[in-house]
This record gives sequence, C-alpha cells and structure tokens, in this order.
Amino acid sequence: MKEVEVAVMLADISGSTALYDKVGNVEALNRVSNCLDLLRDVIERNGGHFISSKGDDILCIFGDPQATLDVGMQMFEQTQSNDLSLHAGVDFGKVIRARNDIFGDTVNMAARLATVANSGEVLCSQEVYDELSGDYRAMLRFFGPRHFKGKTALSNIYLFSEAVPGQSTEIIFPEGTEKDRADAARFSDDGV
Repeated sequence: MKEVEVAVMLADISGSTALYDKVGNVEALNRVSNCLDLLRDVIERNGGHFISSKGDDILCIFGDPQATLDVGMQMFEQTQSNDLSLHAGVDFGKVIRARNDIFGDTVNMAARLATVANSGEVLCSQEVYDELSGDYRAMLRFFGPRHFKGKTALSNIYLFSEAVPGQSTEIIFPEGTEKDRADAARFSDDGV
C-alpha cells in the first residue's frame, strides 16, 4: 500500500446503450472494446497509467495534471469517427495504490465529476485547475460551485469541452440570496 499524489481521470463512453440497441450486442461490444483500446493507447502515450476498466469506462492516473487535458483532447479526436463519444472527470490529490487499484477521496471526486459531465466534456476540480499553467487554464471555463454527495463543502468545477458554446452543461442560479444560490447548486441525496 502506497500513497501518491496524482491526477485521476475517469472517462466514460457516451452512447453505448443506444449503440447496443442499434447494432446488437456483439457489434456494440466490439466497437466499445475497440474504443477502450484506443483510449488506453492515448493514456499510455501521454505518460498516464491505466488502472482499470469496468463496462464502458476507464480509470487512469497521471503525474502531470496538464496531461489529462491533452488526453481529453486526443480522446475526443479518437471517438469522433464513430457513434460513441465520452465524458470524463478529473481530480488531483493523494490516492492509495493497493491491490492493482487506487482508492481515496480523489478517486471518488473524479467519479462524481464524470457522472455530472455531458458527452464531449471533461469536468475538472479546483485542485486540477490550481496545478495548471496559464495556457492550460485558458482552455477551461469556470463551471461553478457544486455540492457533491458525501462532501461538506461546495467544490469549484471547471469545464473543458469539445462542444459548441451554448450546447454544454450550464448551471442556472435562481434569483435570491447567495445562500439560495448555493442551496440550488446542491444535488439531492440520491443524485451525484
């Protein structure tokens, strides 16, 4: 068991359920498997380490948080030519490496971010943003503060997207006090 500080990315393929319905189990599994193999190659070419894959997602780590945005761009390019896209979440912090896997709050946060991201988006935590150079920070748009299940404080989230402006996830705050807006940013207990 070893604790290390890394950027954790959880990328999930979008559109696989519809693909299974459209082309059948065998062909869909072949396409998803090929896509995951391409994504794994992109990760390893950019200095990342593949950790695991369950279903149609892929979990990986990087020593350099900036590499996660490079990988995000390349992953989008790799998935443009078929019926699949992806969405991802990235956090930076300490994880425990044990049993050929990773554990800890950073992994949980990356998973929460991936759940919230729409197809064609990578959502990054404040911790990732703080580690980026100015050029990489310029690639992100402040998404807003969010409350995630299991977390006591609001988390600042940043968006990297292949999407056309105006078609990405938006946070709409209701009129009212700052507390009202913060409360509106919270997800329900059975949400994220």
